[in-house]
Amino acid sequence: MKDFLKQLNVAVDSVKDELISLSTDILNHPEMGNNEFHAAKIQSDFLEKHGFKVTRNFGGKPTAFCGEFGSGTPRIAVFSEFDALPSGHACGHHLITLSALSAAIGLKAVLTAEQLPGTIVLVGSPGEEALGGKIDLLNAGVLDDLDFALITHPFECTNTDPGNLAVGRYDVIYHGKAAHASVAPEEGINALDAQNLFFNGIAFWRQQMPDSARVHGTITDGGGMPNVIPAHTSSFFYVRSTDNATQAKLEARFERMAQGAAMMTDCKLELRKYPNSYAANKPAPQLEALMRESAVDAGFKLSKITQKISTDFADVTLRCPGVNLMFDVVGTGAVVPLHSADFLHCGSQPFAFAQAMRAGVAVALTAVKLFSSLDLQTKIKQDFEIL
Repeated sequence: MKDFLKQLNVAVDSVKDELISLSTDILNHPEMGNNEFHAAKIQSDFLEKHGFKVTRNFGGKPTAFCGEFGSGTPRIAVFSEFDALPSGHACGHHLITLSALSAAIGLKAVLTAEQLPGTIVLVGSPGEEALGGKIDLLNAGVLDDLDFALITHPFECTNTDPGNLAVGRYDVIYHGKAAHASVAPEEGINALDAQNLFFNGIAFWRQQMPDSARVHGTITDGGGMPNVIPAHTSSFFYVRSTDNATQAKLEARFERMAQGAAMMTDCKLELRKYPNSYAANKPAPQLEALMRESAVDAGFKLSKITQKISTDFADVTLRCPGVNLMFDVVGTGAVVPLHSADFLHCGSQPFAFAQAMRAGVAVALTAVKLFSSLDLQTKIKQDFEIL
């Protein structure tokens, strides 16, 4: 594998400046989910320039794309993410792009030099932040032919993802009746009372929740003037769990509690569940071990990760074996939360760009090991079917 590692590093280093320039461009021009037109274009142009067959408008999504190189099986996907938060790239998706393109360039070089069978599939997946772009691609059927799926994510240390939280997202809206709070309160139906009861119900519920469950929300409309009984209130909630069966039970109880608060206050409930709820991932232990081995080969030092995130990549792992490499972009051992201003700063530094390309090499090395061993492919797939 050391020869493969050298080939991968040489290939990535040969386009290092171009890769960093592209990632910096995405960092400096943040685009929200499903509106990443610039980021999708420059990645597609890059892949075409470097000999990949590119499909734009992939799966019917205008900012999704797919770049392929090679032929036959296995078909190993590397996912790029590139959508921003309202605060910019505070989740570091421009670095996921950088690692994915680095992996693609390295893999193309090795597949060509070694004449290995199989196809590398670079999937540009938009709208990861709350919109579930990968779920749209899954529903469109354009990911059905994948054998393995690989992705990276910047973090405060390095290891494979320890597992994902399923998440359901809800708008909880109560409709009441406005009235003057001092002159004729008896004429009103208080929509804020319904929200308060609901929030208190959630707070009491937390005492009996399993450790794997999380429910958290904010009031997005609490009414207007204090002398007017609110006729409309709304809140936004996430319901999460590490287990998909538990998630279904949590969501069912959450919905009953929302209805209960409406009944107690005589309000009308409008419950809006967002599409593309994210699943908890299906583990692939052998593939995860292979990625950790490759990360060490590429020069990373592994640290234990216990925090679990929610991601639409978890839904991909229900279809085929997949693994997410979380890689250190902080470099000091400090705890720097995702989506924070500090993480945005860390992700803009030269160290982060170098680490992203290193992560791309680790992903590529994992794929090379798979391309090179039919026995390894078979074992991972057999375990996946059993689990």
